[in-house]
Amino acid sequence: MVKLGQSFYPTLGLQRAAEQLASAIDMGCQDLFTSLHLPEGTTENWTEMKHLFQIAKRRGIRLCCDVSPSTFRQLEASSANLKPFFELGIFSFRLDYGFSVDEILEISNHPDVTIVMNASDLTETQFHVLLQKGIQVAKLTAIHNYYPRPETGMSLTYYREKNRFYKSYGVRTGGFIPSHTTPRGPMKEGLPSIETHRYAPVSVAVAEMVADGLTDIIYFGDPAPANEDWNTAAGVADGTIPLRVEWAVSPGDEIVQLLRQVHTSRRDYADFVIRSTYSTAYPEPTGVALAPNHTAARPLGTITIDNTNYGRYAGELQITKTDLSSDKRVNVIGRVITEDQPLLPYITPHTRFTFQIS
Repeated sequence: MVKLGQSFYPTLGLQRAAEQLASAIDMGCQDLFTSLHLPEGTTENWTEMKHLFQIAKRRGIRLCCDVSPSTFRQLEASSANLKPFFELGIFSFRLDYGFSVDEILEISNHPDVTIVMNASDLTETQFHVLLQKGIQVAKLTAIHNYYPRPETGMSLTYYREKNRFYKSYGVRTGGFIPSHTTPRGPMKEGLPSIETHRYAPVSVAVAEMVADGLTDIIYFGDPAPANEDWNTAAGVADGTIPLRVEWAVSPGDEIVQLLRQVHTSRRDYADFVIRSTYSTAYPEPTGVALAPNHTAARPLGTITIDNTNYGRYAGELQITKTDLSSDKRVNVIGRVITEDQPLLPYITPHTRFTFQIS
């Protein structure tokens, strides 16, 4: 199962970080990311920061901390002496630029320590050296950078290529998606790993990252995502694709009830349409029989229900994956909104999907 996490940033303001932590706890978040070496951050009050980290620990939250050699110097720590971090409650280290292979190995050899590699920047050669020197793969996760400046995020293709490489060695992988509600300063343009996710719906970003089992954990890079975004991301991470709908005709109550169900695509995957396994069983117990109505053309993303002219197929709900012509046996109910149509390729055989109906 794909894990979902949030981020909070004590070095950008302890009061705001406390609020971000409280929000994460309220949402049931179990994985938190933070950074101790933001250029615009300050690390003057380690006592209060430690208090926040201890709150997270008491709540059973796993904390992943982005650190650099300068963070080690500030805390008077070293690869051999991690006690200053342990006293803060930090046991998972995302090692940014500047650590040698030997330092990474020494840090990883501490009991209870896990290492998060910079998946975007670590080369295959460097990774192979770590393996040759005996690093424990079970202690490793590879998580990509986030990119505050627009136009600098990586491509989805590159993200997937890197993750395939790490997964081939049994290494867990992850990345970041933005929160459109509370983008973090100073850019306030979102904190995605993948550039096309910067302004994309949360559902699309998560679906693209988890496809083909290439991601194990996704963090919201921006702090305190909205409840709606958190719930949407959690649903997609758990395998349910949400689709927002615009109506072609005003639906009756029986149609609304059908659409409110959790649907599952058929295992025998059709080329032109997504077929709901639930819908064909719906008319019989409910007595619903749809007469022909609005049998219009069906462009990509059209939601349809077969009418009584289709005999034993009457009641079957479909979503078109390509443009189809009108059919007097098929009623057009509505259409998946444009922003959500990129989700349709991720409704693969036996995938759950829902319609978001206001």
